[in-house]
Amino acid sequence: MTDRSREYHKSSNFFISNVAYHEHKAKFDYALELFNESEALKEIVSGVKISFEETEANTQVACGLIFVRCQQLTISILRLCNEGNVEDAGILVRALFEHYLQLKHIKKENNGTLFLNFRWISEKRYFDTYERNFPNSDLIISEEFRNFKVRYNTFFERIKKDYLDKNGKPRRHWYKGDLASIARDVNENITYDFIMQINSPFVHCDVSGMERFISGDDKGTIFECSPTTKSLDMILDFTSGFFGRIVTEWATAFKADIPDTFKKYLIKTT
Repeated sequence: MTDRSREYHKSSNFFISNVAYHEHKAKFDYALELFNESEALKEIVSGVKISFEETEANTQVACGLIFVRCQQLTISILRLCNEGNVEDAGILVRALFEHYLQLKHIKKENNGTLFLNFRWISEKRYFDTYERNFPNSDLIISEEFRNFKVRYNTFFERIKKDYLDKNGKPRRHWYKGDLASIARDVNENITYDFIMQINSPFVHCDVSGMERFISGDDKGTIFECSPTTKSLDMILDFTSGFFGRIVTEWATAFKADIPDTFKKYLIKTT
């Protein structure tokens, strides 16, 4: 277990005093067990080198990068659940699922390079936007930025052909099509429809996702922001389920031994 993991594990003691944890202890503990078991697997990614060409190693690195991000998402979801912020936890469950879809697609298509190289599209878009809106800022007029601009323009020109849409412009995402098509490609379209629909009111400004914050009596309307444990079981189940599948997809990309804790998710993903 890494120092960072030990810190997470230590800080997870804050669960103990909360009602949410006591009411759903078994599911909290199971999700934390998955997280702690996954920490030992991270060491196998060390030493893998990234290339501009499409390689199996690039697919492994892409899967590993998504996996580590999903560890962070999982811990964040558990913290939000423990504080009774189920709406915000639901938003991150949706993000966790989106990461899972893309990891599974990368592994299936062996296109990790396409995922990794997209950083140059994103960074050029970001810096071009910044330069357009703040042309006289200290950053834009600095020599450091000018040197960096030459660098990212060089890489952008090298890889942009792989990301052009039908109008000849770089697309918004690294993958072709949309996330729904990715879900269909990896046979997760039913789960996609469900997860996107139930969490949409929490992601967007939708009144149906705000119902518990308002009530009323004969004196008038009452607005209140307070914790809730409603739907926690479902959120915790989705979190463990998606994270378990993420770990098994990632581990099989590295041809790693999978701990017994995760083997039931391996059955579901093959």
